[in-house]
Amino acid sequence: MKYHSLILCSYFFNTLSTQLEIAEELDKLSARLDNLDEMISSSMASDPQVQSLLSDTADVWMPVITATSEERRNFTAATGDSTLQTDVEKSK
Repeated sequence: MKYHSLILCSYFFNTLSTQLEIAEELDKLSARLDNLDEMISSSMASDPQVQSLLSDTADVWMPVITATSEERRNFTAATGDSTLQTDVEKSK
């Protein structure tokens, strides 16, 4: 019985440790995204060419930024086309 309790405690600790590591990585990613947002905003405010470029290409990069992880895994670039489509969108 002690052996089973030890295994269960070990499993719980490893699971908790993994969850904490994931939470830490998500916090780091969130901070990086905040920095990216700040850099994009300040670049757009200070340079009209940057604003124009980002606006003109938003149909390419916005779906990637706003996609869920599942949608990102399904992105494919159409041959000879500069737009991104998911497998779901192609089937419509």
